[in-house]
Amino acid sequence: MKTKCGGFTRNRQMIPVLAYAISLKEVRDGKIFGDLYPLNYREHVERMKKLTCPIGNVAVAFEDGNVITIPYQERRQLMNRLMPEHGAPKTMTYLPENEPELMMILKRERLKRSYHATAGNLEEYLDKLEKTTLREKLKRAKTAVSTQEVSSHKRGLER
Repeated sequence: MKTKCGGFTRNRQMIPVLAYAISLKEVRDGKIFGDLYPLNYREHVERMKKLTCPIGNVAVAFEDGNVITIPYQERRQLMNRLMPEHGAPKTMTYLPENEPELMMILKRERLKRSYHATAGNLEEYLDKLEKTTLREKLKRAKTAVSTQEVSSHKRGLER
């Protein structure tokens, strides 16, 4: 689903963002199966902003393998104090103030998505998507230009 929300190319043209929710169902013979839900990126981001829980703590994994949970508001000062002993931070995981509330929000979103979802044909969707990509538009433009060049060259030979 295309939206007018996205990144920019070098010449400041808007690139559409394709956003999806993925529900993994199973793994069979090394292949992952599940459901793919196209999202309207702009609407989804705005809704999620209203539904989010504040960050309470941060779990920081350091170079020495220790994972230390620290208050979010004091993370920079505490990480600087811990780095001489544990090394540089490798990863940070933001933890909500109220995890049960966040779990309920996510559960409601999944339920709402599955309730309103309609079955579709993935092959048709991918074909349609491929025809609207920048790569496909460029390919069509190149074909059109080369066709014009060939036809103008033929007209020149006929004269």
